[in-house]
Amino acid sequence: LDEVEALTDRHTRRIRARELAKFRKKLLKKWGLATLSHGPRLAIQAAAGLGKTHEIVQYIKAHPELWNLFIWIFVPTLDLALQLVEAFGPPPRPYIRIVRGRLAKATEPRGPDESKCMCKKPDAAELAGNKLGLNVYRTLCRFGEDRCEFFDECPWIAQFNDKTPGVRIFCHEYL
Repeated sequence: LDEVEALTDRHTRRIRARELAKFRKKLLKKWGLATLSHGPRLAIQAAAGLGKTHEIVQYIKAHPELWNLFIWIFVPTLDLALQLVEAFGPPPRPYIRIVRGRLAKATEPRGPDESKCMCKKPDAAELAGNKLGLNVYRTLCRFGEDRCEFFDECPWIAQFNDKTPGVRIFCHEYL
């Protein structure tokens, strides 16, 4: 990540194509891969109630060498995400971050006239995504050089700017 940060232009948040090509080549060689699209991954899909999550949590806790990886776990509700954090127990444990949806309750205090959701334009996000079926990020957040006026201070966007290795628990209502 430090290497990627060093290659990234701090103003445009982009890596020059030539530098990116060199970096890709280096990663492919290092990991013995033909393409980055098919890198090492593990996905588990099975019926509810079998104990998948419990077993994965126990495995991650027992293997600290995994704590420097980016581990994604998807759950259907915020309540389940909070229960999952509790299942990891007190430190020592990997870094854990719950990634909330745009319409989830904001994690920081807001003023009386501000939206209480992660997104500061929840009505527009609801309309674009749930009613019109549009890509909310490209429609409201950022498309090319056009950006939402709240983009730089948006708590929903900030979740994705966190580059700390560890466990990300994504709450997604479509699971």
